[in-house]
Parts: sequence; structure tokens; C-alpha cells
Amino acid sequence: MKKLTFPIFLLLASLQSMAQNKTITLDYSKPLTIDSQKVDVTKPLVIHATNCKSSITNPLKIEILYGNADKPSQTLVCDKDIAVDIPAIFKTDGAKQEITVSIRADKTKAGDNELTVSFKIKPDGTLTSASQQTPDGKPGTAGTPLPESTVDFVNPAYLTAVYKAPDNCRKPVVTYNPCCNIYAVKDNETTADEKEYLRYYSRLSKNKGVVFLIKNFNTFKYDITLSNTFDNNVTEEPALFKTVFTLMSPSAVAAKTPGMEAELVRLVKLNKDLKNYLDKKMNDGDCISSTDFETEKKAIVDKIKTEFKTAGDVLNFDDPYNTAKDKFITTERLNNPAYSSADFNKRMQTEYSLPVTPDSIVTETKKILRLLVNTSFEYQYNVPQLQNADAITFNLNIKPKEGINAPVHVTDQPITIPIRFGWKVDFTTGVYYSSMRNEKYALRDVIQGDSVIGKDLVKEGGDNFGKSSVGINALMHIFPRLGHVQPALSLGVGTSLDLNYSLLLGASVILGRQNRFALSAGANWSSIKTLSAKYLDDNGKMVRQVKTVTSIDMHSKVKSGFFVSLTYSLGLTSKTQKVAGTENTAKPEAADKKDEKKEENK
Repeated sequence: MKKLTFPIFLLLASLQSMAQNKTITLDYSKPLTIDSQKVDVTKPLVIHATNCKSSITNPLKIEILYGNADKPSQTLVCDKDIAVDIPAIFKTDGAKQEITVSIRADKTKAGDNELTVSFKIKPDGTLTSASQQTPDGKPGTAGTPLPESTVDFVNPAYLTAVYKAPDNCRKPVVTYNPCCNIYAVKDNETTADEKEYLRYYSRLSKNKGVVFLIKNFNTFKYDITLSNTFDNNVTEEPALFKTVFTLMSPSAVAAKTPGMEAELVRLVKLNKDLKNYLDKKMNDGDCISSTDFETEKKAIVDKIKTEFKTAGDVLNFDDPYNTAKDKFITTERLNNPAYSSADFNKRMQTEYSLPVTPDSIVTETKKILRLLVNTSFEYQYNVPQLQNADAITFNLNIKPKEGINAPVHVTDQPITIPIRFGWKVDFTTGVYYSSMRNEKYALRDVIQGDSVIGKDLVKEGGDNFGKSSVGINALMHIFPRLGHVQPALSLGVGTSLDLNYSLLLGASVILGRQNRFALSAGANWSSIKTLSAKYLDDNGKMVRQVKTVTSIDMHSKVKSGFFVSLTYSLGLTSKTQKVAGTENTAKPEAADKKDEKKEENK
């Protein structure tokens, strides 16, 4: 049974090929022609369109019209076969002597002309090319196709020019790999050493900013946008602290003129090669070597300059064409003073069976070339000056260009990089221990016999007399950003149930970057209550009081001691400062629109 499978497959394939006519292929990258042939009117006629869509230009909208047959039009999809049921048409319209088939293509873009090619099928199967529509919509005889140029503008053999990468001046740098979704912070783009943070420098320093860099990424397929903010993790000034310190053009080409034909041949070939190259790049992967692309681009530009003898801007490749065109029009005006550029374009398109006018070819080629020249497979976003902040957050968006199905999607992805150095002021609140407290005394009766003869002043609290109080405090910390653990100079106030406000001055160790703990110690100055001097004798000893005394007068006195404190950054808020960065991505759209407007005016 298995031995019969392959012969049966060959037989079925043979029967399938016999069931239909030879395919008519329309190649829209070349002048449209229909070779005269004879078809079998008892079998379907297959039509196939190719090179009718591009990643750079709008796809053609193609219809098949049956002008003198009772059959609705059909849509021809690029790169797919469509079968024309000839037997059914002749069966329905048996009285017809022939069927006229028109294949009309429209770029569906303002200013473009329809591209129509027609052929006739006679009842005996004779197929003849009828006509090709001219740019003004009138039928005309198809012209002589242009010969194929032997110049290859994107042959790999030419793509060997040496590309010199820019100097290693992008530093510091944050690099991002979209295909792996990883980023790294480096001192410069060539080093392998990664860092955990960016360093803040004052405005007097040379290294003030940072570069966000995406390399080796196919920007033909993706749009990238980036923005940044500076983040400061700060605590609002505590109420306790505030209380105390209230303080893409028509033109023409000469028909049957050797010089004009040569220019057209080069232009058509350049247009075709650039389209093929960009289509290939659109179908390449996402993460492609930016250096290789720059090497290829330089080689292509050099080749164009050499072939068109363009010394300056490569976009002036059309200078020889314009010179030949102007010369041709000048000659024609000797016989017809009203001869215009539009007349030239119509004539050249008809004479050489071009799908569009020569000026349209030039404009489209410029658009494609401009896109190629201005595209880089890397994206650079510059922040000229780092702010004195805790961190910088980049907000990244990467999405496929419209109409492109690609796998990488990054939507509002924040990338936060800590910034170190630079001075910071922040606040914490918590509890503290003080070595001081108010002095407290009691009156104790002095009894002699059965009578009270006086009262003595007695210290209360025993060994803890006048010391060891606990309360709440608020501290202001001044420190350089050094990391997760950093020292700070601290100034603050404290209060407790036993003491008035205390002034605190010392040092702290701060732990954490956002939710911070601070362990502090230092000197403490406070106004405490002590015994009035009237109760002391000249030697400083307490004097016995009379028995009628019922209260003790106290005196306020500033005294110093020490404190220990544990505080926390309560009420943490993030203050962000938006600062615009700069991008180095070229945007040729404006120039393209200018060229298109120019073509419309013509």
C-alpha cells in the first residue's frame, strides 16, 4: 500500500495541473505586460499578482473587471492565485465574440493614478494584450519596457564598508535590552562592570547627566517613547518640629532618448533594490546588530553616490535625472511652448510602460532612502543634568509600528535607578530617652515627741532623682546619599510628660532608602524644674521649713545631658520632578510630507 502512495500523489498533481491553464503573473515591480498566448476555454484561467505590497508603501488594491461579460468584479489579493471561470462566462454569454478582462490597481493615495492592464479572450482561446491605461485615464498602447539595470545597490558584496562607531562618550549610561527585558547601569557603554546606582555631580562637574540607551533593536518595526522623572523620598516636616521652630512628485523622462532611458533604468532599479532591502529588514528579527546595520547603510549610501555621481547629500541622487528631464522639456518646447512637466511624465510612463510616473518614482525613492538614512538600530535618550534627588525613573514604552505584527510589547514600564551623593534633608519621628528629668521634692513632717516641729525637704525618685525620662521627638537629618546605610547630622526637639521641650543635637545612622529608620544619639538641652534657692543655706544644704509650709516653689533652669533616639520616616511621600530629556531618533516624516506636497503641486 505504501508503495502506491507516491505514484498516486504524482498522478493527482498531474491531473490538477491539467485542470487549469498556465498562470498569468502580473509583476508590479516591473512594467505590466500580458504575453499573447492561447488558452483552453474549457478550463479556468489563473491570475497571480506579485510585488504589489511593500512594508514601506501602501499595498495596491487590485480588481478584476469583466467589461462585456455578465460577471461581477473580483478582488485580486497580492501573492495569492485567483481563478477566472472562462467556461462559465462563455456558457452564460455564448453570443459574445470575446471577453475583455481588465485588471485595475490603485494605490489608494491622493495623487496616484490607477494602473490598468487589459487583455481579450476569444472563443477559440486566443489571448491578446489589449491596452494599458495611461496616467490620464485614456487607453493607449503599451510601451517598450525598460531594460533591467545591471547595478545592484544592495548586493552583499558591496555591504563591506567600514563603519566607525562613535567615540565612547556616552557615560554614565543605562542600557536596556528589550528582547531579554533587562537593564544595566554602567559608567560607560563599553564596560562590563555594572553598578547599582547613578552618581549625582554638581553643576560644576563634567559628568552631569545620564544616557538611556537601547542598542541592537530593529526600529523599522517598533516605536519607542521614553520619559523620566526625578523622585525624592521625603517625610513632611513633623508638627512637633514646626511647633518649636515656628521659624514622499511628478516630473518627466524623455522617451526613446538614450540619456533619459539610462536615468530611468537606474532610478527604477534603485527604487526596487531599496524596497527589497527594507522589506528584508522588516522581516528580520527584533534584536539585530546596530553596528552591522550601520555598516550596510554606509555601503548602500556610498554605492548610490558612486553610481549617481553625487558628491554631497545622497538624497540629491536625482540631479542627473532632473538635468536630463529639463533638457528634454526644453527641446519639446521648441515645437510646443506649453509642454509641461506633467506632459513629460505622462509620455514617459506610456512610452516605457511604467506603473507610475517617473517623478513619482523619484519621490518614493527619496522617501525610502530618507527613512533608511535616518534610521538607527539604537535609541538614545539623554538627560543632560541629574537632579539632586534620590532616584531617576524612566518610563518606557515599546510597541510595534502600525500594521506590523511583532512580539515585543513594553507598556508604561518604570525603570528606577537610585542616585547617590548630593546632600539631602529629611525628617523622622519616634521615641527618645533623655538623661534628665524635672526634680521633684516632698515635705516630710519632723516630729518631736507628739508634736510636729517643722518640715524637711526630701528628694523623690531615689536613685533616679532628676534623670531618666522618656518622650517623643522629631529630628531633621542632613546627610549625603551614600546607600542603604548612611550617617547623618541630626537636629531636633523632644518632649515628654515630665519635661518641657528639649533641644537635641547629635549624629544618626539611617537605615533604608524609602522607609527609613534612624538610630540617633547626642547632646540634650532642656529647661528642667529644680528647687528654689530660698530653701538652701549658704552651703547649699536644704533648710528645714516651718510646719505651716504646704507647697514647694520650683525654679526653671537649662541643663544639658545626653539622649538616645529611635525614629522612623512616618508620613513618607514621594515628590517627583519631571524633567524633559532629549532623543536622538531622526524623524523624516516632515521632509516626506514636503516631498508629497511638492508632487501634488506638480
